[in-house]
Amino acid sequence: MELQQSVYAIIGDVIRSRSVVQEAMFQTLAEVLDWVNREVEHVQPLTFVPGAGDEIQGACSSVEAAMKSTLFIQLKLRGKYTLRFGLGYGTTESSLPGDPTIARSGTAWWNAREAIKEIVDLNRKRKGLPHSAIWTRLRVGDDGDPLIEALTNGLLLFRDQTVQGMSQTDARITLELFRGRRQVDISRDLDVSQSTVSNVSRKRGAALLIRYQEMLDAVAMRDPQKTGGTG
Repeated sequence: MELQQSVYAIIGDVIRSRSVVQEAMFQTLAEVLDWVNREVEHVQPLTFVPGAGDEIQGACSSVEAAMKSTLFIQLKLRGKYTLRFGLGYGTTESSLPGDPTIARSGTAWWNAREAIKEIVDLNRKRKGLPHSAIWTRLRVGDDGDPLIEALTNGLLLFRDQTVQGMSQTDARITLELFRGRRQVDISRDLDVSQSTVSNVSRKRGAALLIRYQEMLDAVAMRDPQKTGGTG
């Protein structure tokens, strides 16, 4: 029996993966994916899993969960590996028992693949901002609203530029701020000054990242008609 859902499929791949030690990369990716699967609610059983080679796959029920998941992965891997993410709104389906990832098909995955291709093409044509790159992109295809796609990609462009300006320590602080921890506790646990934590929040963009994600969460865009559907 074939099961079909409307989701935000996510495909990620490691940039310049051939230049790193493969075993260490796979181990780190597995640990980070396990962590983000616990941090962000996903469509079960479509949690993030490693794919072939340097690729990972997953799916979320809403655009805010897809954006939060990919942001958390980027922050968690900052200073180690850089991933680009294609997000695709549409359907996902499987006709095999156990719902294995390899059996997944549908427009959500095709749109995610197209988003990856667009990232590569835009960066090759230097369509990103100076000295920076586009890492994350949404494609809704015929299943969704092109205005939602454009607005989301505008947010993702801002987000990519902000994260690229962060150091590994900045990213760790940002993740802790996302989790609602007090600055004094973050300062102690990460062995940095409280002024450093405050600076990351106010001047490095952490507070803005948190605010826009809170706004997305508050809208409760769980309905596909609000997050990618045509209404």
